[in-house]
Amino acid sequence: MEKILEKYPIIKQLFKFGIVGVIATIVDNGLYWTLTERTLHLKDKITTVFSYSFSSLYLAITISFLIAFTVAFILNKFWTFQSRSKRTLSQSIKSLSVRTIGYFLTLLITGGFVKFFGIDYHFIGKLLATVVVMVTNFVGDKFWSFKE
Repeated sequence: MEKILEKYPIIKQLFKFGIVGVIATIVDNGLYWTLTERTLHLKDKITTVFSYSFSSLYLAITISFLIAFTVAFILNKFWTFQSRSKRTLSQSIKSLSVRTIGYFLTLLITGGFVKFFGIDYHFIGKLLATVVVMVTNFVGDKFWSFKE
């Protein structure tokens, strides 16, 4: 196994990226679930953090996306790609650009599921979007954001 990793270091990076992706996905989807499904008890009223409308689902996606991006950027910079570049601002802008494409794909896929299948399927759409976006993110980060 070590010989394969030495011969093809991209496999090791892909493995690490996958681990970071799992962590970021847990942060992203966990926070999204909390914002859309978890109930709060406020003065004897039970309410969700956000009601079900496109704008509130998009707000929940945005909040969870930004926090998950921060976690993933830090882990990918220093662990996955082991970037020692002092151009952290440039790298973060590039990585955020890659993630922004993923963000809009997430909105499109999640919104499409809600539109075609109903609000009950929003989480399935979000999970499908996660798989599509993971591929986009690796390619963008490997060959653009953290290219040395």
